[in-house]
Amino acid sequence: MTSNINTSGINVNFPVQGGNNSSQTFRNNSSNIVANFNTAATEISNIQNKYIQLTGSITSNAIIGSSNANVVIQTTGTQPYDIAVYVPSTYTSGQVLSQIQFARTVTFANNFSPSLAYLPPGSYPTGSVTVGISKNGTSIGSIAFAAGASSGVFTSVNTTTTINSGDILVFTGPNPSDPTFSYLSITLSGSRVF
Repeated sequence: MTSNINTSGINVNFPVQGGNNSSQTFRNNSSNIVANFNTAATEISNIQNKYIQLTGSITSNAIIGSSNANVVIQTTGTQPYDIAVYVPSTYTSGQVLSQIQFARTVTFANNFSPSLAYLPPGSYPTGSVTVGISKNGTSIGSIAFAAGASSGVFTSVNTTTTINSGDILVFTGPNPSDPTFSYLSITLSGSRVF
């Protein structure tokens, strides 16, 4: 949209300092300034009163456009959503390592792919250990570390796992505990659905 504000009728060099200035030029400048303010107010109101209303079922992304601009309305999609957890020191048998309440709905792929679990040198388990993953008190998967391993292998109960807003996700340490298993880092990778 091109603005209808027209400043050509405003004399920017008026009034002239120390000169005899015509009162008609004052009136003309004032009138043109007021007219342009009114035009600006109308154009701003038009912009403020315009909106897009969608009704009915929308099943795919839509593009509304003209020769000047396009508006893309994205109705569904996903966005990466990673959760990082670090638990220092060693752990007691069955200890809650981390508890997270979700603020958004997040979906995780089969076996939580491409999630990662890592142990630094000196903290590898002596024997094989399993970290439990539960949602609202129900097991949804685990992370297994072989003896002497620095990275864990994720397993999920379902091919797709959804955590809804308000759900509680808990990582539980191995039971029995392992004397060297410690300093666990987890990056749980999912997708936020919108």
